[in-house]
Amino acid sequence: MSDNIKDLVDQAANGSVDAMAKLYSLTLKPSFFLANELCADEKAATEVASKAYARAFCNISKLKKPESFELWMKQNIAVAYKESRKFNFEDAETIADDGSTEFLSENTLLDNEKILSVSEAVKALKPELKAVTIFHYNNGMAVPNLAKLLGISDEAVNAFLSKARACILLWSGAEGADAEKTNPVPVLTRIFQLKEAVAEIPADSVREIFSYAFGEYKNSLVKSAFAAPPSIEEAEPVKEEPKPEEENKADVGEGDNVISFKQKISEILSQKPEETPAEEKSEASAEDEDGLIIPGFNNSSNEYGSEPVFDSEKEIAPKKTPDAKKFNLNIPLLNKINFKKIDLSFFPAFIKKIGIKKIIIAVVAIIAVIAAISGISKAVKSSKEKKAQAAIPQYTWIAGGFEDCEELEYLNEYFCVFKSRTTGKYGLIDYNGTLLLQPNYDEFSNCGNGRDYTNRSSYHTIVKVGSVNHEVTYLDGQVNVSEEVYKPLSIVIESLDSKNYVERDRFFEGYAAAQNSKGQWGYISKETDKKVIPFEYQAVNDFTDMQSNDYCRPVTGGLVAVKKDGKMGIINLDNEIIAPFEYDNIMPGKNGIFIAKKDGEWGVILTGSAMNTFAGINLSINAAAVVPSGVASTPIASYVVGEYGANVREDAGSEFDLIAELSEGEKVDAYARKDSENGTEWVCILVEGQYGWVSMSTLEVN
Repeated sequence: MSDNIKDLVDQAANGSVDAMAKLYSLTLKPSFFLANELCADEKAATEVASKAYARAFCNISKLKKPESFELWMKQNIAVAYKESRKFNFEDAETIADDGSTEFLSENTLLDNEKILSVSEAVKALKPELKAVTIFHYNNGMAVPNLAKLLGISDEAVNAFLSKARACILLWSGAEGADAEKTNPVPVLTRIFQLKEAVAEIPADSVREIFSYAFGEYKNSLVKSAFAAPPSIEEAEPVKEEPKPEEENKADVGEGDNVISFKQKISEILSQKPEETPAEEKSEASAEDEDGLIIPGFNNSSNEYGSEPVFDSEKEIAPKKTPDAKKFNLNIPLLNKINFKKIDLSFFPAFIKKIGIKKIIIAVVAIIAVIAAISGISKAVKSSKEKKAQAAIPQYTWIAGGFEDCEELEYLNEYFCVFKSRTTGKYGLIDYNGTLLLQPNYDEFSNCGNGRDYTNRSSYHTIVKVGSVNHEVTYLDGQVNVSEEVYKPLSIVIESLDSKNYVERDRFFEGYAAAQNSKGQWGYISKETDKKVIPFEYQAVNDFTDMQSNDYCRPVTGGLVAVKKDGKMGIINLDNEIIAPFEYDNIMPGKNGIFIAKKDGEWGVILTGSAMNTFAGINLSINAAAVVPSGVASTPIASYVVGEYGANVREDAGSEFDLIAELSEGEKVDAYARKDSENGTEWVCILVEGQYGWVSMSTLEVN
């Protein structure tokens, strides 16, 4: 295996993508297992592993011992994890033990429940203790190497290891090490090996990690390729070698021939054709945007003519130049009249003298002049009206008003979700900027994927309180959170009713966003199923953890926010621009108000009457905690935190997210009790304005 790894490392160092993929395949399982043990969260583990592999691919040529690539990957995971956390490695107060690595009895490996208890105890350690323990027992890092990685002393590492061992023994209830050590591999190391053997990696993470790492590798190549060039003084003049004749043949689209292709075009445009009469020039040539005369361009059809203008084998017959003295107004109807046969006896003498044909021509000319003047007048008036209308502002941008919103994301057509800087949690506002739910909730999300929605004709929304989901409904302008725990509803998928598009959203105000086969978005009418706004826009919802729908914004008040070339703007149903494409994000509108982000700052775009009636944004935050389902409103017991402190988790069980840490001697009130999956007892407490769960093994009765 080491020889194979060495060969793959050498090939990868020379840029072999296949070798990188094989190295990735061979080492992903232990690497991801390590990241997941450290993070206790698959998403966070994916991020750490992505950065670790990116670090490895970008620096693989610097690896001195290619055969130890797998061990090197574990070190990269350790570094990536350390960089993702803010550790507090203060010198431990406890006295280090004798330094023995083994502290668990061999009998621990004979009891699956004990193995599980030890694993739970490791997960329950504070981040600093857990990192030191895993790096030492899973990675096999010696104390000096650990001290160097973490930037602390050897004594501090030994003290942290000693404290971690004491916590694991206490919380797991496992037996201590036997008097005589019989196996050179510590019991905890073998427990990690057993867990790694059965560990599974999410399929999405497998793709995501490699995609990110290889992308960073390619970026590093680009950066090195575009390194700063030598200064003008240092740079030597490059002598251009003449190219063979065949190399100068232009081939549009091939990078090697770009220069010769441009030269060829310049030669064509610089040619001076034979002198051509003015009338022929107007038909045979047109002026392009740069003011260049392009031979063979037909002005009337706006396409290149099917026949060449200049032909060396044919002689162009010159046309006769019109004689100004013999100029006649050419009216086809008059040419058909035989004026000689007209009886002039009934006409006055001056008409007979001038001639009836000339008089008719004069009358027609006068009528034409009057019509022309009238047309010009109307055109001028129309132009003035358009200019006057264009001068009236169609929107107003007002920055600010969302200073308490650390995050602000689209959720559904009724409201957007925001994270409060005051509470650190999530709430809801509508698209007028009105606060609907105080930011005291842990998470909001849609239950449907893509364009699936429930029989309520709206995307289903759920809110997370602690670890329990509840249903959110929006009726008569009011938001309600159900007291019952959420149960999934059946999903109704609306079938497409046209072959003109491949996907369509629901209709709002009789219009719906639709996507064509090229992936472009436009809007159609419900009544006619016809295209109203051309398919030329991007899908405009941002992908976030809080929402999973990727359809375009709904039409509201005849306006819609769309994205083009990476920027958002507002258009009407005539595809006319109301607000320019210069915004980072624009939420759906309501009553002419669009919450938008520009240059990193949230504010509002006001359109129509809202420019005169808008009263401003007023987010009044109340930091009261929401009581989770099944939790009492008054304490049921009181406890004191034990000698080694306590971790407060999002739910009962050490695998859940850490939300707070408690120190020895702190007093806490319990509001509920619950057993985790492995049978250990946990209690719910209120800390820092939110509810969390603490293992009873870390508490003492007050």
